[in-house]
Amino acid sequence: HKLEIARAERTFQQVVFEAEVDLRDLAIQRAAEQAELASIQQELDRLKPLVERNLADPLSVAGLRARADALTKGLEQYPAAEKARVPRY
Repeated sequence: HKLEIARAERTFQQVVFEAEVDLRDLAIQRAAEQAELASIQQELDRLKPLVERNLADPLSVAGLRARADALTKGLEQYPAAEKARVPRY
């Protein structure tokens, strides 16, 4: 009986450890994506007046907008992903 309890405790501790690692990795990934989105937003703000005056390529701006949209949608998914990685006791 004690052996079963010890195994269950080790399994539980392993699950908690893996969840903590996953959450840390997720936080790092989220921060990187937030930084990338901020950088893209700055670049879009910088390019907007240039595109309006035909001094920058609208296609490159469209590509940046698409990436910003994808990052925004991805960032919206993080709360659910974080919640899913938290072990239920």
